[in-house]
Amino acid sequence: MLYEEKAIQYKSFSLCLNNVNNGILTFGENPQNSKNVIPFYGSDFYRINIDEVEIIKDSVEVGLMGIVDSGTTFTYFPKNIFNKIQIYIYSYCSNIDKCLGDDYISKDRGLCYIVKPHIPIRKFIESFPMIKFKLENEIEYEWKPENYLLQNLNNTKKKEFCISINGWNQNEILLGSAWMHNHKFIFDLHKREIEI
Repeated sequence: MLYEEKAIQYKSFSLCLNNVNNGILTFGENPQNSKNVIPFYGSDFYRINIDEVEIIKDSVEVGLMGIVDSGTTFTYFPKNIFNKIQIYIYSYCSNIDKCLGDDYISKDRGLCYIVKPHIPIRKFIESFPMIKFKLENEIEYEWKPENYLLQNLNNTKKKEFCISINGWNQNEILLGSAWMHNHKFIFDLHKREIEI
């Protein structure tokens, strides 16, 4: 509507979400024509192609569409892909100096960790792996632990963080707001592209 009324020059919006001030939403930003551009598909959602998910040296072939959805917190994978990702996270975390917390599975929140009492939060977060998404056009998106680890503020006795991924019974991926944390996305509605 803003574009049609000539209130903005470009048919675009940008979104940058974070944990500090909730983020920024702008309309009409000029897409920068960067190299990190991927097409989106569909008219009802912003669907992007995801080729692979990589955790350090382990990778999971995906070959599915993912819906970019800022209205959902977690990222949901089909259960078979989620199970492989979880195995690779467990494998990484089995190293003595990695994932410095006690893990457990929550039905709603997936894989969670209670921070060990003597470990500073920053050191705890840095002990988790980077998760890379290989997207269309050979674009790699790095999902850092400080973005995918969400603190459970309902646990007032212990510091608890959950990896913001879970499995579901759909054959597509839902990329929630935690996937978008601390990263600016420009949605170019004219070219049907997302600059990441």
